[in-house]
Amino acid sequence: MSWIIGKSIERKDAYEKVTGAAKYTADFSSTDRLHVNLMEKIARFTFEIQIRFYMYCVKN
Repeated sequence: MSWIIGKSIERKDAYEKVTGAAKYTADFSSTDRLHVNLMEKIARFTFEIQIRFYMYCVKN
């Protein structure tokens, strides 16, 4: 392990990051992004309705 301590590490993406050429997640665009967000909200809403219905059935 001592052969690692004190040594420089070659960063393969350093040049791209410094020059601004590196691609990050926010740099990519997707046409299906709105669809995914909408489906997630619908699924969450449906799950909440199922829980409330189950709790109603358990109480009565």
